[in-house]
Amino acid sequence: MSVKRGARSAKRVTSISEQPPACIVEDEASSVTQRINGRKKIMMKQNQFRFQNLEIWQHVATLSPKFFSTGDHLDNRCLFRFAEQLRGAVLSITNNIAEGSGSISRIDFANYLNIARRSTFEVANILLLLGNNGYIAGRAWNLPFQN
Repeated sequence: MSVKRGARSAKRVTSISEQPPACIVEDEASSVTQRINGRKKIMMKQNQFRFQNLEIWQHVATLSPKFFSTGDHLDNRCLFRFAEQLRGAVLSITNNIAEGSGSISRIDFANYLNIARRSTFEVANILLLLGNNGYIAGRAWNLPFQN
């Protein structure tokens, strides 16, 4: 067994033969246990996080590829700043919903939802300005907001 020392802490590196056998915890609500070659393997269920069951997160996660595609289009036109701002704002929506879903209090969760809501306005503003100034062709940029 060897010890690698980093700037902040020591990390122990062991060979495969020195590692203890894996501890398996079975929780029917969050995982599925599967046997492979006589060993148990835990497979995570599709929705393992609370936010994945929230309708608003699902809706935004479904729309996000359209926004990322718009960001790619902007990159192709060398509008990198606009592309990154759009991607960041879209990610902020889903990230704040996800982060807030881990809150202990309803007030804290509501604060994260409010931040996600404000990021939605940022995305709308970016798309409106890009559309009005001809950076995004046609009215296709407005489609995600019609729902």
